[in-house]
Amino acid sequence: MRVDIYSNLFSKHLKIIFFYVFALIARFDNTIFKTVKNAVILAVFNLRETFLLTLIHVIVIVLMIFTKGIWIFMMVGGFSVSAYINSLLFIRVFRQYEKIEGGNHDD
Repeated sequence: MRVDIYSNLFSKHLKIIFFYVFALIARFDNTIFKTVKNAVILAVFNLRETFLLTLIHVIVIVLMIFTKGIWIFMMVGGFSVSAYINSLLFIRVFRQYEKIEGGNHDD
């Protein structure tokens, strides 16, 4: 029983960490171990953004389960809208840790 509780908590935290792992792989060049370590650090120190990322995914899943018409919207452009909102949150997180030289920084 106790093992089930720990494995359930571990799997939920692992899913949240993967949000940051994939974004870090896309943005930075690093080893796998350092990428996972940085993902854990980012998830812990940016709880507001982590909560918002999780909330976006939960809202999409709940809407797809309980709303029939949302399937058409999600197939046409809904997934890209949620990905765009996620990318805005990742930019906000990464901007805190990147050194921006000069005043021009292209995102």
